[in-house]
Amino acid sequence: MLKFTAGYAATNNNFVIQNLDTPYLTDNVYYPGLCVIKNLLQRACPVKLSEFLQQHFGDVSFSGKFVPLLSRETPVWRRTIKGDSQKNLNPALDFFNAIPHYFGKDYAHFQQLLRPEVPINFITWQYNKDFYDQKVDFYLPQALLVIEIDGRNEFGVHGYNDKERDIYLEKFGIQTIRIDTKDIYQNTDQLQIKIQEIKDRIQVISHRIKEQNEDSHTFFDYPKIDYTYPNVAGTIQLTAIMRFQILLLELLMRGKLSFDQQQVIEIKSDMGLDFTCFELALKDLWLWLENIYNLQKLPLSNPPFLIKKVKDFSALSHAIKVDFSVYKRWTDENIYVPDVIFVRTDYFDPLKEEGHGGIGSYDYFRMMTTSPITYAVRDDNSGSLKFFLKNLIGYEDFRSGQLPIIQNILSNRDTIGLLPTGSGKSLCFHLACLLQPAINFVVCPIKSLMIDQEQELKNFGIQRISSITSDHSAAEKEKIQSDFGDKKLFLVLISPERFQTKEFRSYLASLDHLAYAVIDEIHCLSEWGHDFRTSYLCLAKTIKAYCKNIKFLGLTATASANVLKDVQIELGIFDKTDIKTLSDFSRPELEFIVKDDAGMKFQMLTGLLKDEIEWLAQKKNGIVFTPFVGGDYGCYQLSNKLSSLFEKKVGWFAGSIPQTTVRVQYGNSVTMQKKPVMSESEFTEYKLSVQKKFKEGELSLLAATKAFGMGVNKKDVYFTVHYGIPGSMEALYQEGGRAGRDKEKLFSKSGSAKCYVLLGKENKSELLKAIFDPKSDFETVKQAVNDMGYQGGDIKSNLFLRSQGEEDIASAAKNIVSLYNDYMKEKQGVIILKSQSLFLDEEENRVKIPNKFFDKTEKYLYRLMLLGIILDYTVSWQGIKSFRVQLAKINEQMIKQNLVRYIEKYEKGTLRKYEQQFAYISNPLEKYVSMLLQWSYDHHSYHRRQSLKNLYENCLNVIGEGTEKIDNLEFKKRLEDYFKMDDNTYLMQDVADSLEYLDKRSTFFWIKDTEDPLQSKRFITKDEVEEIRGPLSRLLESYQNSVGLNLISGMLRLMLDQFDDGDGRERLENALSQLKKMKEDVQMRQIIAILEIGKQFPLYAKDSLAESVLKYFPSIYLLVHSFLQDNHSLNIALNKTNKLLLSSYKKLHGKFKATRRQY
Repeated sequence: MLKFTAGYAATNNNFVIQNLDTPYLTDNVYYPGLCVIKNLLQRACPVKLSEFLQQHFGDVSFSGKFVPLLSRETPVWRRTIKGDSQKNLNPALDFFNAIPHYFGKDYAHFQQLLRPEVPINFITWQYNKDFYDQKVDFYLPQALLVIEIDGRNEFGVHGYNDKERDIYLEKFGIQTIRIDTKDIYQNTDQLQIKIQEIKDRIQVISHRIKEQNEDSHTFFDYPKIDYTYPNVAGTIQLTAIMRFQILLLELLMRGKLSFDQQQVIEIKSDMGLDFTCFELALKDLWLWLENIYNLQKLPLSNPPFLIKKVKDFSALSHAIKVDFSVYKRWTDENIYVPDVIFVRTDYFDPLKEEGHGGIGSYDYFRMMTTSPITYAVRDDNSGSLKFFLKNLIGYEDFRSGQLPIIQNILSNRDTIGLLPTGSGKSLCFHLACLLQPAINFVVCPIKSLMIDQEQELKNFGIQRISSITSDHSAAEKEKIQSDFGDKKLFLVLISPERFQTKEFRSYLASLDHLAYAVIDEIHCLSEWGHDFRTSYLCLAKTIKAYCKNIKFLGLTATASANVLKDVQIELGIFDKTDIKTLSDFSRPELEFIVKDDAGMKFQMLTGLLKDEIEWLAQKKNGIVFTPFVGGDYGCYQLSNKLSSLFEKKVGWFAGSIPQTTVRVQYGNSVTMQKKPVMSESEFTEYKLSVQKKFKEGELSLLAATKAFGMGVNKKDVYFTVHYGIPGSMEALYQEGGRAGRDKEKLFSKSGSAKCYVLLGKENKSELLKAIFDPKSDFETVKQAVNDMGYQGGDIKSNLFLRSQGEEDIASAAKNIVSLYNDYMKEKQGVIILKSQSLFLDEEENRVKIPNKFFDKTEKYLYRLMLLGIILDYTVSWQGIKSFRVQLAKINEQMIKQNLVRYIEKYEKGTLRKYEQQFAYISNPLEKYVSMLLQWSYDHHSYHRRQSLKNLYENCLNVIGEGTEKIDNLEFKKRLEDYFKMDDNTYLMQDVADSLEYLDKRSTFFWIKDTEDPLQSKRFITKDEVEEIRGPLSRLLESYQNSVGLNLISGMLRLMLDQFDDGDGRERLENALSQLKKMKEDVQMRQIIAILEIGKQFPLYAKDSLAESVLKYFPSIYLLVHSFLQDNHSLNIALNKTNKLLLSSYKKLHGKFKATRRQY
């Protein structure tokens, strides 16, 4: 007997199919598509109607009162109800048949709902080995009631005491009523007492259910339904349609029906059931099948089936005979007609009713899984994807950029998707995962994003998904994992930390039929990312090791050049065609506005909210992003101040618990200590509550850190305010992009969403110069940040906590070496490190040490893993925090090779510099660790500081205090250009990665002119230079020492007359100084390429270019002048000529004088 949970309407949606036991034809090419459609029809229960069915019934899938199904016919049981065959007595069956006599009119339907011979473990929905083969005589689910007919003694077959069974069932809220055989046959008063007890139990449970939910159905509601009432009749038809569609799919999957063979399906159905429902079911199902096979380029003709309504089945052996009843519950009547397929309602409902005790839901759904499908989605069949988009998600069309990502991942290719904030990245994995006959997991960096993603999917009507977060108990996590492994869930959302546990890795290895590992906010995967997490750094490697053949789908709105390169390397994606993005990241619905706060941030914010935004008067939803959790610039204190000022609740959201300073008295002394404002459990509950209230409109304003900015989707946010600049152009665009998602409503009202940036300037330019100098070391930057004092602006705010929290390189190197020497050096295989034993300092409070050093220790382990000293590690949070570390067999030469291999992924030829810098360190491990840490600092710190510098300088330009004057429109354009990915972007990336910088790529400066076909190419204009400033800035943030990018940057700034503003001259001359160290033939090729470009510059720019080139290559002034015809090289040539003439003159004059003396 096959059991299913599926339906289009609110009714008893569990049903069974009997006499269909042919095995599945899994090798049939059409089988995977059948699996997908069967899964999609059961993605929720009840499930949303397809567009086709809505045309006939309207959208009734989630509305309407529950319609209980009940047959008026007496059920017939033939073999199931057991008796004493030797004595030819069956008291249980006799009791069952006499129920109408015993219970009267109000209980006339008792027989139809009572199931005999039910396994105890099935009733409780929990496995108990003591009762694994035990059954009860009768069970009535609507009353949580077991009825036992006792006729022998008080012990069962295995000697279990009946009382033990009764007590066990009582734990689940199930009452057992026992009736003695003799009372049945003698019709004693005791029998009447028992019957009354049964009635009382039914009434008690029915009353309890109604008390908790008046709309819930009870035992007494079943006979009250008028099945001829239009809405009720529609529910019956929809129920029949779903069950017939599932039956057709089962017949096709088992080969009982074929796509290319004419067959007759004879159906004997309930009286009054409109037979057209079977025709509608077939037409609707065929639409699903046509589109799924169109995406696979598999042919599908019209349905070759003839559906016939019959009173009696024919003698045709090849006909499919179906006894189909919506109202009847199943019995064992099918065993006498094995050639007839029976479709019947089940006794148990899929969802637990309130008041039904602690029993789980009777949900029979299991995904049909097989190997993932490699789709062939092209332009000519992409319309079928829109069919699924409309019927599964409800959207008419894809947004720009979504379709290429979905096409690529459905082609079973690892894929990276880069799309702007608010452009619907999540939909890409929603649709891709649903269209595979396999399970999937989604890795999310923060809990709020997980909750948001799960709720969004459920709002679309995709109910069979879940998430595992720290909010779940151990039992809940185990249940979700069990459901996922049992194929009850299409996908599960998981935090990256879970992949670092040994138990979860073992669980992953046990799973089969996995399609996609979706990594949301994939920029976190890279150490270069502004939000990187240690737990992400090993993620791709772990997934590859434990999930064979799985495909990656990485999604983000923000990825610098090195982040993207890191992600490509980690995921093994080297084909650029597998990176899908938009050439244009513009969002016309957003308006960015930079304001100088003049050191009065709070006053400016309140003025904005009152006067410009009119927050309260216009009832607009908004988010204020703060750099910190606590303090004057923190979301917690800000929300309290705003709430007090406006006399309206303003929420706050952060990733960690805010702290307040409290006075603590010890004897006669008083100290100030930090104290959390709430407990961990209160914090968890608060975050869930405030996120829900904000999304549902109970809160209209939220002060939040970036923990809320990543991925949370609320459509009607009309403004954002950055309470100080964030760390990069990427962060600003992503967080600001929380606004303006409801474009239709937005444009109909105010025209655009406002994204304000309140800029706090820095007044100490020398300190700022030291911070942004690429050559500044760790101590220099840290000291400069400290010297800014309390009056520092947004740069101080951005860098203070980071600089205070980081270790200097020498200390970190010594700690890593100590970790290795003390705990790993003399060991082999696997070791366990407990966090209490690491880096204990006698001056520290021992209780605080594990939490304080835990994350730092994990970073140390990651560094050792980069050097190949450890192969892998896992983390355990059970009791004492600990690491399980797998050591490698390694020597000094191998460590050096691993270091070289890692660094040269990003930058070639730089190792010698670091070897010279740390040549004084005699310990090889300490030297290589120091080299790794120094390289990491030089590049990652440079990347962060350059990103911050780029944003800060652009903001200064807007308020008129930068190197150029721009308005808010130009600022927004630069933000959007920053993300541009076009041919020039890829060309610049090649330049950054290559030693052939400009000689083969100088075509970058020439554009094919489409307006003048006779002129093949023309030199780039100033306006076109502006178009590539953004992507160039983005690349420069990642490449500190790229000769090619520095050459391009310097040359472009020359064109824009900005050579001595910013770092134009500095970058060009840095590149020329690096070029001077290279081979002579390489030098000359690059110099000639530079001069070829310089020929197109105006004279003043040619002079500056010549000056810089000749500063490092003074001997080539004639070559420079031959190209540039500039004054600088001409002056040098003239001076050289004059000196030469003067020298020659002196020589000649000397000879002349000597000759005269002779005469």
